[in-house]
Amino acid sequence: MGGKLKMKNKKIKIIKIKIGEAKRKDINSIVEMGKSLADFHAGIDNYYKSGEEQAESHKKWLLKNFGKRNFKVLIAKVRNMDFLNFRKR
Repeated sequence: MGGKLKMKNKKIKIIKIKIGEAKRKDINSIVEMGKSLADFHAGIDNYYKSGEEQAESHKKWLLKNFGKRNFKVLIAKVRNMDFLNFRKR
């Protein structure tokens, strides 16, 4: 094979992603993304709560732990759009 990748007529889009530490101002967006993920999981397994059912406790947990030395939440940003634009398709 020789380690070369041959791609005829294929366009490759390169996206730069910046990973950084979340700020308190990001909490609401993090909770919204968590709601979408929870809804997805609840849809395939009734063991999981829906996004609405877990959102308040998730937000309280984030608020309680933000600022602790041993607690970090990382977020990914693509140019001016952050990862929090996650949507189920």
